[in-house]
Amino acid sequence: MLVSGWYNLTGSIASVESNESNNLEQLASTTAGRIDQLISDTRHLVSYFAWSEEAISVAGSPSARNRVRAQDKMNRILASNEDIELMMILSKNGLVAASTKPEYIGRNLAFRDYFKQAVLGHEYISDMEVGTASGKAGVYFSGVVRSPVGNVAGVVVLKMKGRSITAIARAQGTERNIFLVDANGIVIHHSDPRLLLREGLEAQAS
Repeated sequence: MLVSGWYNLTGSIASVESNESNNLEQLASTTAGRIDQLISDTRHLVSYFAWSEEAISVAGSPSARNRVRAQDKMNRILASNEDIELMMILSKNGLVAASTKPEYIGRNLAFRDYFKQAVLGHEYISDMEVGTASGKAGVYFSGVVRSPVGNVAGVVVLKMKGRSITAIARAQGTERNIFLVDANGIVIHHSDPRLLLREGLEAQAS
């Protein structure tokens, strides 16, 4: 009887472990799919706006009139999309020509990776970063603005709110303690705020 009981117990434990593993894989796949869709939609938005007349005009000629038109369009995009924290248009020299935060206008951001990559014609998506000015976590997207003849005229930058990504994980974690780790092993979502932006193994041990 002891052998039979032990056999049944180990079989039941193995079955529970297998089911839980399958459930976690499904949860991870669902969460990753939703995050990927959010990132994909934002990439398309950056690409769309980079080809807009307003972005091309102010990047090439940052006059007051062009700036007002571009900022009006960006503000309307922000008003219709709660995932976006900031949008900017930079000249090909890295100067902020238009921004949804007017205090950024005139700043030189040529040293930022999102400018360096986009001005070379490459699409850029950052890891989760904390903005030096805002102090808020987010993901930066950028794309090149080209003149009507195809030359690089400037760069469009968009910052997605970090909480838009972590909200997806929170929605999935009603029965489990879910945390997200980026490609560098940094925790970008955890139920304990003290563990955010720490290395994953460190957080797991805490």
